[in-house]
Amino acid sequence: MPYFFCEIHKDKYHKHKTNFELNKLVNNEDRHTIIAWADPQVFFEHELLELKEVADDVKALVAEFYSDRPTYGSVAGDIIGYVKDANLLYPPLKNLVATIGVTFFMFLVIMI
Repeated sequence: MPYFFCEIHKDKYHKHKTNFELNKLVNNEDRHTIIAWADPQVFFEHELLELKEVADDVKALVAEFYSDRPTYGSVAGDIIGYVKDANLLYPPLKNLVATIGVTFFMFLVIMI
């Protein structure tokens, strides 16, 4: 799973700009699939079992219909229910998403 990180400190007097370098792929990816997974909102560990069912369904869907092309996904929005539980719930959620077998980008923002 790709990992890009930039710590952003809240500063009401300055704008913050972050750029991540992108490299052109060698292969032609004119035909590809994007999976969007929004707002899983995991509040409790037992909810990861429910998300495992979703991950298994997505894995089967990709294998059946999209195995002939590059497939990527993103998980965004309210990924973890409570910020205080991010250290407990984010790592197993990230590992669960990785079982799908395609590259997923996780967009996690925590305001401190």
